Amino acid sequence: MEQKHIDIEAHIRQAQKQRAQAQAELLAAGWNKCVQMVSSLAQRRLKAHIVAARSHASAIY
Repeated sequence: MEQKHIDIEAHIRQAQKQRAQAQAELLAAGWNKCVQMVSSLAQRRLKAHIVAARSHASAIY
């Protein structure tokens, strides 16, 4: 009976490790997607700013 409890506890620990790994992978994937989206937004804003600055400069000269 004692061995059965040890085996069950080992399975529980293994399941907890796997759960933690899965959560870490999900968190990392979400973070990477967030960084990608913010980077894309920043690039679009920068391009729009450059176009507006060029347009303004050409209107002046």
